[in-house]
Amino acid sequence: MGPAALARPASAERPLRALTRQFGWGPKSLGYPSGVYPAGEEPRAWVPALVTRAIFIVFVLVALVLVFPEVVGLLLLCLLVVIVAIPLARAGTALERFRVPRYVGVPLTLLLALAVIGGIIALLVPSFVSEGRALVNGLPDTVQSLQNKFRHATGSRRSSSGESFQHFVRGYTNHPDRLLGPATQVGSTLAGVLTSIIAVLLTAVFTAIRPEPLIGGLLRIAPPPRRGDMARLLERLAEAYMGWLRGLLVAMVLLWLLTFAGFTLIGLDYAVVFATITAIATVVPYFGAIVSAIPPLAYAITISPQKAVLVLLIYVVAHIAEGDLISPLVMSRAVRIPPAMVAVGVLAVDRLFGFAGLLVAVPIVVTVKLAVEELWVRPMEEEYDVEPAEPPVSTTFGNGSRTRQAFRLLRR
Repeated sequence: MGPAALARPASAERPLRALTRQFGWGPKSLGYPSGVYPAGEEPRAWVPALVTRAIFIVFVLVALVLVFPEVVGLLLLCLLVVIVAIPLARAGTALERFRVPRYVGVPLTLLLALAVIGGIIALLVPSFVSEGRALVNGLPDTVQSLQNKFRHATGSRRSSSGESFQHFVRGYTNHPDRLLGPATQVGSTLAGVLTSIIAVLLTAVFTAIRPEPLIGGLLRIAPPPRRGDMARLLERLAEAYMGWLRGLLVAMVLLWLLTFAGFTLIGLDYAVVFATITAIATVVPYFGAIVSAIPPLAYAITISPQKAVLVLLIYVVAHIAEGDLISPLVMSRAVRIPPAMVAVGVLAVDRLFGFAGLLVAVPIVVTVKLAVEELWVRPMEEEYDVEPAEPPVSTTFGNGSRTRQAFRLLRR
Protein backbone atom coordinates (compact mmCIF):
# COMPACT_ATOMS: atom_id res chain seq x y z
CA MET A 1 0.00 0.00 0.00
CA GLY A 2 1.55 3.28 -1.12
CA PRO A 3 1.54 6.68 0.52
CA ALA A 4 -1.28 7.89 -1.71
CA ALA A 5 -3.60 5.23 -0.28
CA LEU A 6 -2.76 6.28 3.24
CA ALA A 7 -3.20 10.01 2.63
CA ARG A 8 -5.99 11.68 4.51
CA PRO A 9 -8.72 13.63 2.66
CA ALA A 10 -7.83 17.15 1.65
CA SER A 11 -10.45 18.52 4.04
CA ALA A 12 -8.57 16.95 6.96
CA GLU A 13 -5.18 18.37 6.03
CA ARG A 14 -5.78 21.96 7.12
CA PRO A 15 -6.86 21.08 10.71
CA LEU A 16 -3.92 18.64 10.82
CA ARG A 17 -1.44 21.37 9.90
CA ALA A 18 -2.95 23.66 12.53
CA LEU A 19 -2.67 21.01 15.23
CA THR A 20 0.88 20.14 14.22
CA ARG A 21 1.90 23.78 14.14
CA GLN A 22 0.25 24.59 17.49
CA PHE A 23 1.15 21.56 19.59
CA GLY A 24 4.14 20.05 17.81
CA TRP A 25 2.31 16.78 17.15
CA GLY A 26 3.67 14.40 14.53
CA PRO A 27 2.00 11.90 12.21
CA LYS A 28 2.31 8.97 14.61
CA SER A 29 0.15 10.69 17.22
CA LEU A 30 -2.53 11.21 14.55
CA GLY A 31 -2.48 7.67 13.18
CA TYR A 32 0.08 7.90 10.35
CA PRO A 33 2.72 5.18 9.94
CA SER A 34 6.39 6.07 10.22
CA GLY A 35 7.70 7.97 7.20
CA VAL A 36 4.24 8.82 5.86
CA TYR A 37 3.13 12.48 6.11
CA PRO A 38 0.19 14.37 4.60
CA ALA A 39 0.87 16.47 1.56
CA GLY A 40 2.72 19.67 2.40
CA GLU A 41 3.75 18.54 5.92
CA GLU A 42 7.38 18.25 6.93
CA PRO A 43 8.71 15.76 9.51
CA ARG A 44 9.02 17.28 12.98
CA ALA A 45 10.82 16.27 16.14
CA TRP A 46 7.50 16.23 17.99
CA VAL A 47 8.37 13.75 20.73
CA PRO A 48 11.01 15.90 22.50
CA ALA A 49 8.78 18.97 22.22
CA LEU A 50 5.76 17.13 23.65
CA VAL A 51 7.76 15.64 26.52
CA THR A 52 9.34 19.03 27.28
CA ARG A 53 5.94 20.73 27.41
CA ALA A 54 4.51 18.00 29.62
CA ILE A 55 7.42 18.33 32.05
CA PHE A 56 7.05 22.12 32.03
CA ILE A 57 3.31 21.93 32.76
CA VAL A 58 3.89 19.49 35.63
CA PHE A 59 6.62 21.75 37.01
CA VAL A 60 4.35 24.81 36.85
CA LEU A 61 1.49 22.96 38.58
CA VAL A 62 3.76 21.69 41.36
CA ALA A 63 5.25 25.16 41.80
CA LEU A 64 1.78 26.70 42.04
CA VAL A 65 0.68 24.16 44.65
CA LEU A 66 3.80 24.84 46.75
CA VAL A 67 4.15 28.59 46.29
CA PHE A 68 0.54 29.81 45.96
CA PRO A 69 -0.37 29.58 49.68
CA GLU A 70 2.71 31.64 50.51
CA VAL A 71 2.02 34.48 48.06
CA VAL A 72 -1.78 34.61 48.12
CA GLY A 73 -1.81 37.63 50.43
CA LEU A 74 0.65 39.47 48.19
CA LEU A 75 -1.48 38.75 45.12
CA LEU A 76 -4.54 40.20 46.84
CA LEU A 77 -2.60 43.33 47.81
CA CYS A 78 -1.38 43.78 44.22
CA LEU A 79 -4.95 43.52 42.94
CA LEU A 80 -6.10 46.08 45.51
CA VAL A 81 -3.32 48.43 44.40
CA VAL A 82 -4.55 48.30 40.80
CA ILE A 83 -8.21 48.73 41.79
CA VAL A 84 -7.41 51.80 43.91
CA ALA A 85 -4.96 53.28 41.38
CA ILE A 86 -7.42 53.35 38.47
CA PRO A 87 -9.94 55.87 39.93
CA LEU A 88 -7.10 57.93 41.42
CA ALA A 89 -5.41 58.12 38.03
CA ARG A 90 -8.59 59.16 36.26
CA ALA A 91 -9.31 61.79 38.88
CA GLY A 92 -5.76 63.09 38.43
CA THR A 93 -6.31 63.28 34.68
CA ALA A 94 -9.54 65.24 35.20
CA LEU A 95 -7.77 67.70 37.52
CA GLU A 96 -4.99 68.20 34.97
CA ARG A 97 -7.56 69.90 32.75
CA PHE A 98 -7.81 72.59 35.46
CA ARG A 99 -4.00 72.99 35.48
CA VAL A 100 -3.58 70.95 38.68
CA PRO A 101 -0.35 68.93 38.47
CA ARG A 102 -0.79 65.19 38.53
CA TYR A 103 1.49 64.75 41.55
CA VAL A 104 -0.87 67.11 43.43
CA GLY A 105 -4.23 65.96 42.08
CA VAL A 106 -3.79 62.25 42.81
CA PRO A 107 -2.86 62.62 46.52
CA LEU A 108 -5.55 65.28 46.90
CA THR A 109 -8.16 62.88 45.53
CA LEU A 110 -7.05 60.16 47.94
CA LEU A 111 -7.20 62.51 50.92
CA LEU A 112 -10.70 63.64 49.93
CA ALA A 113 -11.87 60.03 49.61
CA LEU A 114 -10.36 59.12 52.99
CA ALA A 115 -12.05 62.14 54.56
CA VAL A 116 -15.45 61.04 53.22
CA ILE A 117 -14.94 57.45 54.41
CA GLY A 118 -13.73 58.68 57.80
CA GLY A 119 -16.78 60.89 58.18
CA ILE A 120 -19.14 58.01 57.40
CA ILE A 121 -17.34 55.76 59.88
CA ALA A 122 -17.44 58.47 62.55
CA LEU A 123 -21.20 58.76 62.11
CA LEU A 124 -21.88 55.01 62.16
CA VAL A 125 -19.39 53.66 64.70
CA PRO A 126 -21.04 54.90 67.93
CA SER A 127 -24.48 53.52 67.01
CA PHE A 128 -23.01 50.36 65.50
CA VAL A 129 -20.90 49.60 68.58
CA SER A 130 -23.71 50.18 71.06
CA GLU A 131 -26.25 48.18 69.05
CA GLY A 132 -23.70 45.45 68.34
CA ARG A 133 -22.92 45.03 72.04
CA ALA A 134 -26.60 44.82 72.90
CA LEU A 135 -27.16 42.29 70.11
CA VAL A 136 -24.27 40.05 71.24
CA ASN A 137 -25.33 40.24 74.89
CA GLY A 138 -28.88 39.28 73.95
CA LEU A 139 -27.86 36.36 71.75
CA PRO A 140 -28.65 33.66 74.35
CA ASP A 141 -32.22 34.94 74.76
CA THR A 142 -32.64 35.33 70.99
CA VAL A 143 -31.34 31.84 70.21
CA GLN A 144 -33.41 30.38 73.07
CA SER A 145 -36.53 32.01 71.67
CA LEU A 146 -35.80 30.56 68.25
CA GLN A 147 -35.30 27.15 69.84
CA ASN A 148 -38.61 27.38 71.66
CA LYS A 149 -40.45 28.16 68.44
CA PHE A 150 -38.60 25.38 66.62
CA ARG A 151 -39.26 22.94 69.46
CA HIS A 152 -42.96 23.72 69.48
CA ALA A 153 -43.07 23.13 65.73
CA THR A 154 -41.01 19.91 65.67
CA GLY A 155 -41.17 18.51 69.21
CA SER A 156 -37.37 18.51 69.68
CA ARG A 157 -35.58 18.79 73.03
CA ARG A 158 -34.20 21.89 74.71
CA SER A 159 -30.45 22.59 74.51
CA SER A 160 -27.93 25.24 75.52
CA SER A 161 -27.10 26.38 71.98
CA GLY A 162 -27.64 30.02 72.87
CA GLU A 163 -24.59 30.24 75.09
CA SER A 164 -22.54 28.19 72.59
CA PHE A 165 -23.50 30.48 69.72
CA GLN A 166 -22.69 33.54 71.81
CA HIS A 167 -19.26 32.08 72.62
CA PHE A 168 -18.74 31.34 68.90
CA VAL A 169 -19.61 34.91 67.84
CA ARG A 170 -17.45 36.44 70.55
CA GLY A 171 -14.56 34.29 69.38
CA TYR A 172 -14.63 36.16 66.06
CA THR A 173 -15.40 39.58 67.49
CA ASN A 174 -12.47 39.28 69.90
CA HIS A 175 -10.16 37.73 67.26
CA PRO A 176 -11.13 39.17 63.84
CA ASP A 177 -7.94 37.81 62.29
CA ARG A 178 -9.66 34.40 62.10
CA LEU A 179 -11.77 35.74 59.25
CA LEU A 180 -8.78 36.61 57.06
CA GLY A 181 -7.79 33.07 56.15
CA PRO A 182 -4.58 32.87 54.07
CA ALA A 183 -4.26 36.65 54.04
CA THR A 184 -3.10 36.50 57.67
CA GLN A 185 0.37 35.88 56.24
CA VAL A 186 0.46 39.57 55.30
CA GLY A 187 -0.18 40.63 58.89
CA SER A 188 -2.60 39.19 61.40
CA THR A 189 -2.09 41.92 64.00
CA LEU A 190 -3.63 45.36 63.88
CA ALA A 191 -0.21 46.85 63.12
CA GLY A 192 0.25 44.44 60.21
CA VAL A 193 -3.16 45.25 58.76
CA LEU A 194 -2.58 49.00 59.05
CA THR A 195 0.85 48.59 57.45
CA SER A 196 -0.70 46.68 54.55
CA ILE A 197 -3.37 49.36 54.05
CA ILE A 198 -0.79 52.15 54.07
CA ALA A 199 1.42 50.22 51.64
CA VAL A 200 -1.52 49.66 49.28
CA LEU A 201 -2.52 53.34 49.33
CA LEU A 202 1.01 54.66 48.83
CA THR A 203 1.73 52.21 46.01
CA ALA A 204 -1.59 53.10 44.37
CA VAL A 205 -0.73 56.80 44.53
CA PHE A 206 2.68 56.29 42.92
CA THR A 207 1.14 54.03 40.28
CA ALA A 208 -1.59 56.56 39.48
CA ILE A 209 0.91 59.42 39.19
CA ARG A 210 3.14 57.52 36.77
CA PRO A 211 1.48 54.36 35.37
CA GLU A 212 3.84 53.95 32.39
CA PRO A 213 6.37 51.60 34.09
CA LEU A 214 3.64 49.21 35.23
CA ILE A 215 1.81 49.14 31.90
CA GLY A 216 5.03 48.96 29.91
CA GLY A 217 6.26 46.04 31.99
CA LEU A 218 3.02 44.14 31.52
CA LEU A 219 3.11 44.74 27.77
CA ARG A 220 6.70 43.53 27.48
CA ILE A 221 5.80 40.25 29.14
CA ALA A 222 3.76 39.36 26.06
CA PRO A 223 5.47 38.41 22.77
CA PRO A 224 5.59 41.35 20.32
CA PRO A 225 2.86 39.90 18.04
CA ARG A 226 0.52 39.60 21.05
CA ARG A 227 1.12 42.98 22.64
CA GLY A 228 -1.96 44.41 20.97
CA ASP A 229 -4.06 41.72 22.64
CA MET A 230 -2.39 42.47 25.97
CA ALA A 231 -3.07 46.19 25.56
CA ARG A 232 -6.74 45.51 24.80
CA LEU A 233 -6.92 43.24 27.85
CA LEU A 234 -5.49 45.97 30.09
CA GLU A 235 -8.02 48.46 28.81
CA ARG A 236 -10.95 46.12 29.35
CA LEU A 237 -9.72 45.28 32.85
CA ALA A 238 -9.46 48.98 33.71
CA GLU A 239 -13.02 49.56 32.52
CA ALA A 240 -14.28 46.48 34.37
CA TYR A 241 -12.62 47.41 37.66
CA MET A 242 -13.91 50.96 37.40
CA GLY A 243 -17.44 49.81 36.62
CA TRP A 244 -17.42 47.32 39.48
CA LEU A 245 -16.17 49.93 41.93
CA ARG A 246 -18.79 52.49 40.89
CA GLY A 247 -21.61 49.99 41.07
CA LEU A 248 -20.41 48.59 44.39
CA LEU A 249 -20.26 51.98 46.10
CA VAL A 250 -23.68 53.05 44.85
CA ALA A 251 -25.21 49.66 45.71
CA MET A 252 -23.81 49.75 49.25
CA VAL A 253 -25.20 53.23 49.90
CA LEU A 254 -28.59 52.40 48.37
CA LEU A 255 -28.98 49.11 50.25
CA TRP A 256 -27.97 50.68 53.55
CA LEU A 257 -30.50 53.49 53.13
CA LEU A 258 -33.34 51.20 52.05
CA THR A 259 -32.81 48.57 54.74
CA PHE A 260 -32.23 51.11 57.51
CA ALA A 261 -35.34 53.06 56.54
CA GLY A 262 -37.39 49.87 56.28
CA PHE A 263 -36.24 48.46 59.62
CA THR A 264 -36.81 51.78 61.35
CA LEU A 265 -40.27 52.05 59.80
CA ILE A 266 -41.39 48.62 61.07
CA GLY A 267 -39.76 49.19 64.48
CA LEU A 268 -37.04 46.51 64.27
CA ASP A 269 -34.22 46.90 66.77
CA TYR A 270 -30.54 47.00 65.77
CA ALA A 271 -31.38 48.67 62.44
CA VAL A 272 -27.89 50.19 62.09
CA VAL A 273 -26.17 46.83 62.63
CA PHE A 274 -28.41 44.93 60.21
CA ALA A 275 -28.25 47.66 57.54
CA THR A 276 -24.45 47.85 57.80
CA ILE A 277 -24.11 44.07 57.51
CA THR A 278 -26.32 44.17 54.41
CA ALA A 279 -24.26 46.92 52.80
CA ILE A 280 -20.93 45.22 53.48
CA ALA A 281 -22.20 41.82 52.30
CA THR A 282 -22.97 43.38 48.91
CA VAL A 283 -19.29 42.90 48.07
CA VAL A 284 -19.94 39.15 47.72
CA PRO A 285 -22.45 38.62 44.89
CA TYR A 286 -25.56 36.51 45.51
CA PHE A 287 -24.22 34.75 48.60
CA GLY A 288 -23.78 38.03 50.45
CA ALA A 289 -27.43 38.95 49.95
CA ILE A 290 -28.56 35.60 51.34
CA VAL A 291 -26.23 35.58 54.33
CA SER A 292 -26.96 39.20 55.29
CA ALA A 293 -30.70 38.49 55.42
CA ILE A 294 -30.39 35.64 57.93
CA PRO A 295 -29.64 37.66 61.14
CA PRO A 296 -32.53 40.15 60.83
CA LEU A 297 -34.93 37.41 59.72
CA ALA A 298 -33.94 35.19 62.65
CA TYR A 299 -34.33 38.08 65.07
CA ALA A 300 -37.69 39.08 63.58
CA ILE A 301 -39.01 35.52 63.95
CA THR A 302 -38.44 35.77 67.71
CA ILE A 303 -40.79 38.76 67.74
CA SER A 304 -43.59 37.59 65.45
CA PRO A 305 -44.12 35.88 62.08
CA GLN A 306 -45.64 39.09 60.74
CA LYS A 307 -42.45 41.00 61.57
CA ALA A 308 -40.36 38.36 59.79
CA VAL A 309 -42.55 38.69 56.67
CA LEU A 310 -42.05 42.47 56.70
CA VAL A 311 -38.27 42.04 57.01
CA LEU A 312 -38.29 39.61 54.09
CA LEU A 313 -40.28 42.07 51.97
CA ILE A 314 -37.80 44.84 52.78
CA TYR A 315 -34.90 42.67 51.60
CA VAL A 316 -36.71 41.62 48.45
CA VAL A 317 -37.57 45.23 47.52
CA ALA A 318 -34.05 46.47 48.33
CA HIS A 319 -32.30 43.80 46.29
CA ILE A 320 -34.72 44.14 43.37
CA ALA A 321 -33.94 47.87 43.31
CA GLU A 322 -30.22 47.12 43.45
CA GLY A 323 -30.34 44.40 40.80
CA ASP A 324 -32.63 46.19 38.32
CA LEU A 325 -31.38 49.75 38.74
CA ILE A 326 -27.78 49.73 39.93
CA SER A 327 -26.36 46.89 37.85
CA PRO A 328 -27.76 48.02 34.46
CA LEU A 329 -27.36 51.78 34.94
CA VAL A 330 -24.22 52.19 37.03
CA MET A 331 -21.99 49.17 36.51
CA SER A 332 -19.93 49.05 33.36
CA ARG A 333 -21.02 46.72 30.60
CA ALA A 334 -17.67 44.98 30.83
CA VAL A 335 -18.54 43.70 34.34
CA ARG A 336 -21.54 41.69 33.16
CA ILE A 337 -20.76 38.02 33.47
CA PRO A 338 -23.12 35.03 33.63
CA PRO A 339 -24.60 34.48 37.12
CA ALA A 340 -23.50 30.84 37.13
CA MET A 341 -19.91 31.90 36.43
CA VAL A 342 -20.07 34.42 39.27
CA ALA A 343 -21.44 31.84 41.72
CA VAL A 344 -18.84 29.22 40.82
CA GLY A 345 -16.10 31.85 40.77
CA VAL A 346 -17.01 33.07 44.26
CA LEU A 347 -16.78 29.52 45.61
CA ALA A 348 -13.40 29.01 43.89
CA VAL A 349 -12.07 32.33 45.22
CA ASP A 350 -13.16 31.38 48.73
CA ARG A 351 -11.26 28.10 48.50
CA LEU A 352 -8.12 29.69 47.04
CA PHE A 353 -7.91 33.03 48.83
CA GLY A 354 -10.04 32.58 51.95
CA PHE A 355 -12.48 35.11 53.37
CA ALA A 356 -10.32 38.10 52.39
CA GLY A 357 -10.50 37.02 48.74
CA LEU A 358 -14.28 37.31 48.77
CA LEU A 359 -13.92 41.09 49.09
CA VAL A 360 -12.48 41.19 45.56
CA ALA A 361 -14.16 38.06 44.18
CA VAL A 362 -15.78 39.86 41.25
CA PRO A 363 -12.53 41.51 40.03
CA ILE A 364 -10.76 38.14 40.24
CA VAL A 365 -13.49 36.38 38.23
CA VAL A 366 -13.58 39.22 35.69
CA THR A 367 -9.79 39.13 35.33
CA VAL A 368 -9.81 35.41 34.56
CA LYS A 369 -12.72 35.74 32.12
CA LEU A 370 -11.24 38.66 30.16
CA ALA A 371 -7.76 37.13 30.12
CA VAL A 372 -9.13 33.93 28.59
CA GLU A 373 -11.14 35.91 26.04
CA GLU A 374 -8.35 38.23 24.91
CA LEU A 375 -5.32 35.95 25.14
CA TRP A 376 -6.79 32.67 23.98
CA VAL A 377 -10.34 32.75 22.55
CA ARG A 378 -10.06 35.86 20.37
CA PRO A 379 -6.65 34.96 18.82
CA MET A 380 -7.96 31.47 18.10
CA GLU A 381 -11.07 32.90 16.43
CA GLU A 382 -8.94 35.23 14.33
CA GLU A 383 -6.62 32.39 13.31
CA TYR A 384 -9.51 30.24 12.10
CA ASP A 385 -11.44 33.23 10.71
CA VAL A 386 -14.40 32.61 13.02
CA GLU A 387 -16.93 35.33 13.73
CA PRO A 388 -16.71 36.36 17.44
CA ALA A 389 -19.64 35.30 19.62
CA GLU A 390 -19.95 38.89 20.84
CA PRO A 391 -18.58 42.14 19.39
CA PRO A 392 -15.46 43.53 21.04
CA VAL A 393 -16.19 46.05 23.78
CA SER A 394 -12.98 48.00 23.42
CA THR A 395 -12.75 50.79 20.85
CA THR A 396 -9.91 52.87 22.29
CA PHE A 397 -7.25 51.28 20.11
CA GLY A 398 -9.02 51.82 16.84
CA ASN A 399 -6.33 54.17 15.52
CA GLY A 400 -2.60 54.21 16.00
CA SER A 401 -0.30 51.80 17.82
CA ARG A 402 -2.00 49.83 20.58
CA THR A 403 1.25 49.56 22.48
CA ARG A 404 1.81 53.32 22.39
CA GLN A 405 -1.77 54.12 23.36
CA ALA A 406 -1.72 51.58 26.17
CA PHE A 407 0.60 53.87 28.12
CA ARG A 408 -2.35 56.23 28.48
CA LEU A 409 -4.79 53.64 29.85
CA LEU A 410 -4.81 54.94 33.40
CA ARG A 411 -4.53 58.57 32.36
CA ARG A 412 -7.76 58.82 30.40
